[in-house]
Parts: sequence; structure tokens; C-alpha cells
Amino acid sequence: MFRSAEMVKVRVIVLKDYTEEVLKEFGRVGSIQIKDVREELNDLPPDVNEKRIEQCSNLLRRIYYLIDVLDISEERDMFGSLKYCPEKISLEGKQSREHLDNVETSMSEIEGIVIPTVEKIEKLHEEVSVLKRERFELRCLDDMRIQPPLIGDSKFLYTVAGLINDRERLMNLLGDIKGEFILKEGSERDGKIPIVLSTLKGDKEKIDYILSCIEFERFVGGKVGNLEGVNSRLGEIEREENTLQEKLTDARKYGKNILAVREIVQIEKDVAELGNMIGKTGSVSVIEGWVPKKKADELVAIIEETSKGNSVVKIIEPKKEDEVIPTCLDNSKLIKPFEVITETFGLPSYKELDPTPLLAFTFPLFFGMMFGDAGQGVILILLGLVIAYFARKSKSVKSLGIIIIACGIFATFFGFMYGDLFGVGPREQEKVFGGVILDEKWINPMHSPMDFLSIAIYIGIIHVGIGLIMKFINMVSEGDIKEAFLEPFTKLWFYYGSVAFITIYGLNIAEWISNIQILAFASFLPILIILFTGVIKHLRHISIKEIPALLSEGGFEVFDTLLLFLSNTISYSRIFALALVHAGLFLALFAVAEMFMEIPAVGMMLYLLVVVLGTIAIMVLEGLIVFLHSLRLHYYEWFSKFFKATGIKYQPFKAERIYTTTFNEG
Repeated sequence: MFRSAEMVKVRVIVLKDYTEEVLKEFGRVGSIQIKDVREELNDLPPDVNEKRIEQCSNLLRRIYYLIDVLDISEERDMFGSLKYCPEKISLEGKQSREHLDNVETSMSEIEGIVIPTVEKIEKLHEEVSVLKRERFELRCLDDMRIQPPLIGDSKFLYTVAGLINDRERLMNLLGDIKGEFILKEGSERDGKIPIVLSTLKGDKEKIDYILSCIEFERFVGGKVGNLEGVNSRLGEIEREENTLQEKLTDARKYGKNILAVREIVQIEKDVAELGNMIGKTGSVSVIEGWVPKKKADELVAIIEETSKGNSVVKIIEPKKEDEVIPTCLDNSKLIKPFEVITETFGLPSYKELDPTPLLAFTFPLFFGMMFGDAGQGVILILLGLVIAYFARKSKSVKSLGIIIIACGIFATFFGFMYGDLFGVGPREQEKVFGGVILDEKWINPMHSPMDFLSIAIYIGIIHVGIGLIMKFINMVSEGDIKEAFLEPFTKLWFYYGSVAFITIYGLNIAEWISNIQILAFASFLPILIILFTGVIKHLRHISIKEIPALLSEGGFEVFDTLLLFLSNTISYSRIFALALVHAGLFLALFAVAEMFMEIPAVGMMLYLLVVVLGTIAIMVLEGLIVFLHSLRLHYYEWFSKFFKATGIKYQPFKAERIYTTTFNEG
């Protein structure tokens, strides 16, 4: 239950003619993680398909261009997951070359319609940009009553038009000119002033120099030359673009086909890239991969059927200690959603215990104790059900919904135990609801705070102890038996021995002295072992000079152990603190709401409004805080005791088909 799925290595030797079909079946089944064969079979070159990979890459580039220009979107649910197409395109068992040739033909037909249309639209946009600039310039000149032909050089005059930002600076610079000039100004437009400046042709260079010293935006003129012609051409372009856009809109009917083609090419590319991990000789290919042991027989049958018996399959049990074996978490449907919490921290290595089964109980337990409320717990259950239902295709979001359901169940349970209903305890229900609805069936944090604090601390002691036990099991399974007894076992001995001694004899020093032998066995002896751990480990090869250094390390380890156990244990008091906060916030909320009751006519309405909005706000804020503190108790206080999180995720090759179906699937 606490181990990940048992993995085996599958080695397939198959005739080259069937390699592609076998790989595609791997993608359809999605149960094997392909391994680089060159790691073990150095004498076999990789089966590289660079030309096909390049062909697929070029096709994908063209496909994504069409998706972009045609604005083709995929249907997604409210959580962002892709919706499966109800009418999939069926693919017969053709070879990759046939698939890609068909794609090439389809793409050429669609591109023959789309690309010329897009190019025409882009040219029209460029022309529109030029015409709008010309229209702006013509309007400025018209406002100043200047005819466009007057701009430029004539026999005696030099005339220039444009926009300036600083009129005063221009006038100062023009004052240095000894010759005559004429300056015409228009109405300000977007913070800039249109001007027409005319001077004798001999002063042209001086004028150009002055204008270069200021932010002058020169009018460049245009081909049309009159407002009526510009407006007429813009109207023609608009009508022409509308026609072209209708053509593109009509081309969007190919949207589903384009998405299907993208899927086909992407899968072909993925299969081709696997060739870099496959060895081959002249006539056979060698494929290796990791698969869960329980799926191995099914995979072997698929390989034999696909290759029509032209293959040899060998199942290899992992033996090499240094071989990296992927981790495949294997939990029941009820526990599996909690894997997302474990994976967020990290994955257990192949031989390491999986903490998820215990976490699936302790996480909602801690949440429920901190957020115990029968009414709000039911709301959390309903919220989780809604999320899980509408996010059926999003694994992570659906898992979150199920986690919320579990937290809601525990919150409801502890709410009944505390007698809390929508933040109102049994002693306050008479005042708020007009009668007691829920009785206190256990310890209410507000009414028996010290008792509840003690329970929270002892839950933490059990939780930390379980972590040490799991570390002991992990080390034994890895063959580090001596290390297991010197480290986690000794620390567990000290931790539980000290807790048991204090629980029995309290903090009475006189009792400690009178039971010094028990105290020595419970606490002093394991502390001595921790102190001398380094010496014990190196006992066979140790020199006298090394002993002080090893004892120094042991002293630091003793200090760290004492401090860590103390801080870890006290940290579980947050269960008590947040349970008090939950009750305290609602007492404050109802106290504030009652103040509005005194307002004539609308008092009751305002009271209900404050209670409803306040309850929602507190649930959201406190729910998030409690969730994060539950994570902390597991990530920092618990995982730190045993969880290395060095595992490599099992990632089988999976060709997910949204828009197409293979012959076998059909």
C-alpha cells in the first residue's frame, strides 16, 4: 500500500518493418516509458529519422500559421481542459509516409486559399496606413488653407510642412535668420502644432538645419493628393477587405480538419523522435522501456499482435543498484487525488515509501480539526462536488475538488463533535438561532482550550513518530540496517521515551530524580548513542585523532535533534490556535452584525447581509489559511523526517488523440 508500482524493464527486438507500428501502439496504450537504448547497448547505433522529424517540424510550422491567421480555437471546459471531439476523424493503419503525404496535400489546398488572401489583406493594411497618414496631412493643410502643390521647391521659394512640439524654440531659432520667412500655424492636434514654413530658396539649408534641431515631423505627401480621392480609395479598400475577410471566414470551416492534421503530424513527429532512443541493425530494431509490472503481460500481447509474431520480448527485473527506475505512484481511487499534494513536494524514489496513503487521512484530519464547522463543512463538500464534476477531464483540478470534499467531510464531522454550526457554538446557538441545534459531543476548543491543545500536541507527537518509523523502514529496505538503528530508531527511542516519561511524571524535578533510572533509559541513553553515532559508524577504521571531531559532530546532532523535536512538536499547536481563530472570528462577526439590528426598518436586512457576506469572506480567507497550514505540517514537520523526494516521475509515451482515432480504436 505504501510502495509505488513495481516496475520492470521491457526489451523488444522487432523486425524493422514493424517498428513504426509497434511504437504507435505504445503511444495508443500509453503504458511504457521509452528508455534510451544507448545507455546499455553502446554497439547499436540509434534509429534516427532526421528527415521525417524535419518534415514534421515544417508541417507543424505551416499548420500553426494557419491556426493563427484563421483564429482557430479549441473547445475547452470552464477549467481549461480540451473537450474531446464527438466526431473524430478515423485513420486507417497507414504508414507514416502516407499520412504525411496526405497532410501535405490537404495543407497545400488550404494554403492555396488562405495565404494569397492574407497577403492581399496585409498589402491593403499597408496602403490604408499610408492613406490615413496622407489624409491627416491633407486635413492639416486644408485647415491652414494651403494647397498641397505649394509644398516643396519652386523657382524662388522653399516651403516645408509638418508638426512641431515647441513653437517658442522654433521662433527663437528662426530669429537668427537674416532673410525673410513666412510661418503659418494650424490648430493643435494630439499635442502637436501643424506648421507651414516658407522662405527664400537660398535659405533652404538654414531652415533644414533649424528644423533638425527640434522635434519636427515632416509631411511626406502622398500619391493621391486630395482628400476626396483619399476617402474614395479608403472606402474601396474597406469593401475589398470585407470580401477577403469573408473568404477567410469561409476557410474557417476547415478548422476541425486543421486541428486533426496538427494532431496527426505531432504524433508522427513524436514517434520519429523516439528513433533517437532506439537501436537498430540492418533488419531489426531494439526498443527498451519501463512499464508497471501489472501491465507487462498486456503490453507483451500487444507487441506480439502488432508485429504478427516477428518480435522477441524480454521482461527484465531491475537489479542494478545505480539504475534510475521511474516512480509510478499506485494508489486506490480514493487516495489517488492526494498524490498531487505529494508530487508538489516531490516524488519518492522507487524503493522509498509513498506517504500519500497516510497523507490522504492526516491532511483532511488536520484541516477538519482547524476548520471544524458542521454548516461550513457541508458547503465545502458541495463546492468540492461541483469542482470534481465540472473538471472531470482536468486531473489536477478534479483532484483538488476531491481533496476539498474530504476536507469538508472532516470539517463537518468535527463541527458536529464541537457543536459548531456556521461559527456558532452550542452556548451561543440559543441567542443566534433561538435554540440549541447541535450539542457539544466532544471537546470544544473555545470551552476546553487546554484539553484541546493537549490533544493537538499528542497528535503531532504521533505524526512525527510515524515519520521516523517510515525513515527506519526506508533505510532498512535500502540495506542501511546499521544506519537505520543508529539514526531514526535511536531518535524515535529518545522522542517517545522522553514524551512518555514527561506524560507520566510531569515536570516535577523531584519525581525525575526519584526515577532517574527510567529517565536514563528513556532519554539519556539514546542521547549518548546519538552523540557517539559518528564514532560507532567508523569504529573499525577510526583513529584517536578523529574522535574529537566526530564527537563534536555528534554534539551538534544532539543539539539539532533536541531543538528540532521541540519546534516540530510545538508547531502542531497551530491546530489548536486556528480552531480558536475560527470560533473567534465568527463571534466577532455576529457581534458586529448585531449592531446593525438596532437600525430601524432595515436592521434585520442589514444583519443578514453582514452575516452572509462575512461568512463567505471568513470561509474563503480562513479556508485558504487552514489549507496552507495543513500543508506546512506535512511538508515541514513530517516530510522532513523521512522523505527524500528524489524520485523520477514515470512518464509513459502517450499519443493522446482529441480529433482523430486509429483503426484499432475505431
